[in-house]
Amino acid sequence: MTSRMRTVVVVGGLVVVVLGLRRARRRGSGRHGTPREPVGTAHPPKAVIRAVNPFMRWLLSSPGRAGRGEDELMLLHVTGRRTGRTYDIPVGYHPAPDGRLVVVTDAPWRLNLRDLPDVEVTLRGVRRPAHAELVETPGAAADDYLGRIDPSHPQASARKVGLRLAEDRVPTRDQLVDLVRREHLCAIRVDVAGERAAA
Repeated sequence: MTSRMRTVVVVGGLVVVVLGLRRARRRGSGRHGTPREPVGTAHPPKAVIRAVNPFMRWLLSSPGRAGRGEDELMLLHVTGRRTGRTYDIPVGYHPAPDGRLVVVTDAPWRLNLRDLPDVEVTLRGVRRPAHAELVETPGAAADDYLGRIDPSHPQASARKVGLRLAEDRVPTRDQLVDLVRREHLCAIRVDVAGERAAA
């Protein structure tokens, strides 16, 4: 892929993502443009994700490309429980104090981790073995979501993990617990070989 083609892909992907987020935000608003709940979910349409994911897989699969400002993105390689097929999923993460990498999601592929928690990740362009703990308890999952929200930029940081805030302030833990129950959200705590020692 030439540099010109890569530029076209990046710009096109960004435009699709922005339009998708605007559409999701409108769907999450009430009649007068205000959100119905203090905190809700706001994901890009599935078509947007399908369009952008191939480029993200390409970007994150090489050390030379993945090091360009993509420090909080990785590929999670998950095996399907029924098909045995490996799925390469771009995800955002944040480092936990114990060295594990925390991913928050409500995507259906997460259910594969109930039976097959041993996975691989491509982190900073290097593929490594890992163990993924699926966290479905509402309080624990809410705590992981709360850890992803930056108090200095609540709305912007919440959007990065698929949340929509009614006001630019950090939601309460009770509000997040209610959302986790309502939307079946979860967290995934990924223990990557070698990462805890480096933390």
